[in-house]
Amino acid sequence: MNLELKVSAEEAKGLLRSLEIDSFNESYDKYWREENGRAYFSSVCWLYCWGATKLGCQKTTDMIRDVFDKLFHFSFDEFGKGYSLVIIGNCRYKGYKEFPGHNAGYYTS
Repeated sequence: MNLELKVSAEEAKGLLRSLEIDSFNESYDKYWREENGRAYFSSVCWLYCWGATKLGCQKTTDMIRDVFDKLFHFSFDEFGKGYSLVIIGNCRYKGYKEFPGHNAGYYTS
């Protein structure tokens, strides 16, 4: 999957920061990484998990998914169909620039 952003790094930051979710914004600096207009695979997983958990509020979920779709050349739903939730969950905090392979879902450390 092409992790190239559809928008500039500054626009991406603005879109992500527009999500008024305290815990999301607190974790942004730690988990959002992009380099030369490409998001890290782990950062995409991190954002996906925020949209997948539903946070108990459909409006918030929809806002996160909308931002996701504005950032990438693939949709939130396409990303979810491309990788298992186990892989996405295990990769979200690892700092991977690229997809590490399908065996990534089996590692928990």
